[in-house]
Amino acid sequence: MNLLQEICQSAESIVTICKQDRLVKSDKDSLLKLQGQIFTQIENLTECQICSCVSDLIVSITINQNSANLCRSCGIESLNNGQIKKGKRRRSPANGSKKASVCPPSSSEKKIMPQSKTKKSTD
Repeated sequence: MNLLQEICQSAESIVTICKQDRLVKSDKDSLLKLQGQIFTQIENLTECQICSCVSDLIVSITINQNSANLCRSCGIESLNNGQIKKGKRRRSPANGSKKASVCPPSSSEKKIMPQSKTKKSTD
């Protein structure tokens, strides 16, 4: 069984436990054990250096002094082409690309806008 199937099976076990009417201490212990298993399995997943897909089956390939850790499909394509064509890496915010902040500004950063009073017109 591969890691992704084990993660799915552990998640299904968590859902089964959570659907019970009443949980007891042993259920909590089981949930914590399943959580630990999932974290361990996630840590063992690796990323393909060409397509950035995450998989538990990554192969290290060297062609013409170029090495890369590739997923199954990228590995087959590289072997067929006779070269490793590395994909573009995703830029992180630390590398200079600026993205809009997802978090709302803190209270010290918020600008307080005065509320405008609307005049009621009477006809």
